[in-house]
Amino acid sequence: MMEAGVHFGHGTRKWNPRMSPYISAKCKGIHIINLTRTASFLS
Repeated sequence: MMEAGVHFGHGTRKWNPRMSPYISAKCKGIHIINLTRTASFLS
C-alpha cells in the first residue's frame, strides 16, 4: 500500500471517532493511518 502511494492520513479536524483503532500517530495536524492494520482488515 505504501509503494502504491495510497492515502496515508487526514486532517485531525475531519476525523471520525470510529477510526481511532486505525490511527497510529498525529503529526502536524494530520492523523497518520496504520497501514499494516488496515491491510489486515482488507484481506
